[in-house]
Amino acid sequence: RELRFPTVVGIIRHPTAGLGLFDAGYAPRITELVRSWPERLYGMALEFNIPPEADPVAQLAARGIDTSDVEWVLLSHFHVDHVGALRDFTEARLIHSAEAWDAVKDPKSVAALRRAYMPALIPEDFVERSAPFRISEMVPLPEAYAPFDVGTDIFGDGSVVAVPLEGHAAGQVGLFIQTA
Repeated sequence: RELRFPTVVGIIRHPTAGLGLFDAGYAPRITELVRSWPERLYGMALEFNIPPEADPVAQLAARGIDTSDVEWVLLSHFHVDHVGALRDFTEARLIHSAEAWDAVKDPKSVAALRRAYMPALIPEDFVERSAPFRISEMVPLPEAYAPFDVGTDIFGDGSVVAVPLEGHAAGQVGLFIQTA
């Protein structure tokens, strides 16, 4: 039977770091990728129906935001539904856990698909624009973050704190966001 799995992209306006995204969602380019081998295996498991208005770029444009306005993208992990539109943000700094990248950066194509990862979705200059942090170097958090006991303050002001989310993907993180 048909099941719908929407993806979510969070828009975060940080007072000093500027406009950023939490994840990059699906993108129409995925429907093209799954027509070739070995990505076709992924397409056989999941049928993609990404209407134009669901494209993260189109959703941002509807809010008056151009891809060049996005200064950073914080990736929770590297599954296809979280990095699909990453290539569209050509000027953004790319923030992620080093452990998540280490888990996917060198796999052969079929092995990558087993990890729900498509190397073709990653920009060629990914490493140059990356700002990785290590989960293994996270610091203790105050009791208010319970049940999370460690995290990384992404911008050093307590507004965006990454915490480890074990179990779904290697190196996955979630966010606590403090707003005015």
